[in-house]
Amino acid sequence: MADLFIDIRDRYIRAIATESGVVRFQKAYPLEAVETKGHNGQDEQTTGYDRLLEGELADILARIRVDAGISLDQAHLVLPSADVQFSTHVLPRMPQPDALKLLSRKTAAKPDDDNPQINLAPMAVEQNNQTWLAEYVTTDTLKAYKKEFSAARLKLKTVTTALDATLHAVGPIRDSIFNAHAVFEINTHSISAYYISSSCLLYHDTLELNETVDYKDGLDAERNLKRRMFTILDLLYRINSQYLSANPMTPLQKVWLCGTDTSIPELVSALQDAMDVETSMLAASQTDDQVSENPFIVLRGVQKAYQNGVLVNFMNPELLRRFPLRKKSGMLVYIATALLATFFVITTEYHHSRLKKQTADEKKAVAALKASQAASVSFAKNLDLLRKLSGDQVMFYPIFRELASNLPDGVFLDSFNFSSKDNLDTIEISASFPQTSDLGTQKTITRLMEAMNQSPYLKHYRNPSVVSSSRDQKKSMTVKFTCEVRPLDSTK
Repeated sequence: MADLFIDIRDRYIRAIATESGVVRFQKAYPLEAVETKGHNGQDEQTTGYDRLLEGELADILARIRVDAGISLDQAHLVLPSADVQFSTHVLPRMPQPDALKLLSRKTAAKPDDDNPQINLAPMAVEQNNQTWLAEYVTTDTLKAYKKEFSAARLKLKTVTTALDATLHAVGPIRDSIFNAHAVFEINTHSISAYYISSSCLLYHDTLELNETVDYKDGLDAERNLKRRMFTILDLLYRINSQYLSANPMTPLQKVWLCGTDTSIPELVSALQDAMDVETSMLAASQTDDQVSENPFIVLRGVQKAYQNGVLVNFMNPELLRRFPLRKKSGMLVYIATALLATFFVITTEYHHSRLKKQTADEKKAVAALKASQAASVSFAKNLDLLRKLSGDQVMFYPIFRELASNLPDGVFLDSFNFSSKDNLDTIEISASFPQTSDLGTQKTITRLMEAMNQSPYLKHYRNPSVVSSSRDQKKSMTVKFTCEVRPLDSTK
């Protein structure tokens, strides 16, 4: 299986294609320039990535397929910073899963997203409190990217952020950290800084490089390069000053440089002299060529984290789940469902036509008896019975159609049993759905009961039963309803 790892940041698309875990292809694709007049850096990012989802991403994915020369099956995306919202929370000390549940409930209360996806990065720890950096991605953003990759015949398997990917990329060096290390990712249009200790994230910031490069000859090009290096050094010094003011007790031990900027090799010695701290270029592994691998450090971190099963995935499980229409099992389920529905429809219509014919014959007989005024009591009883049979018949087809239209998403029918006893027609319906952590938010059982209560054909007869079970190591809920069947027309 071939995987495509995509990093969409800083007006670049960096791509790595792997096959069975081995890198087969890597390349960076610059995006089209964005008109920046009258816009700040954030507006430029938003405008650029809006246009990216309007066709530019699809074009580059098509080019990657051709350049890679291998059949790509699924993709893993590093989101641009414009699509990620950050917030800092100070909570009482608790395990990370508990803090994640607490902040997920708070985020779910917002009206703009009913199924939020957040990730927490541990920061400063005090005696009784813990600081968390929360990353939040809206469901609409995930749906937009899933649609783009689906149009390119790629399944969007995982979606993560640059922060999580960078922390995985520097994982091998964190054990040697005594005070603090800084990772500066210097790209063409932005600088991202990550201050880390051996156990947590100390500081994080991203600044835009708002500058223009306009030269006519080699002298101007060299002058612009020096000016750009001074701009980068000034921003790094500013970021480092903010870090030291926020963390005076944790001095900086070492600086690592990575990114797409061509001036990174020259910045190593310049930054070491300016900040008086050991500075090195960050490589993906000890055997990597630091210069050629430098733009793909973050993607290598994503690749290794995915292989180890520790990558943070913002992709909503509900968005990943789809009915396996293209698989053999999905086709078999569709065929079996169609055959069952056809059987019920044909059986119902057959009995209905027979009853209509019997009723028509009896009407003719009644007309003849009325004409002769010789109708017997027994015939009247038989006629009354036929009227009941034709008037109170159970029409399964409208019931199936209503259930198919009103059942909530994710709910599947397990069984459908009809019985008639003591002039009472009842139907027992068994429905199941996956048991998830947000069951209370989705209100699946409540919506299922509302669908049953609103039916003109079914009448609530007995309280439903709810059973929790496990199937293929997945928990599910099974709800059984017993309903009285209302006749379609009791006046015939």
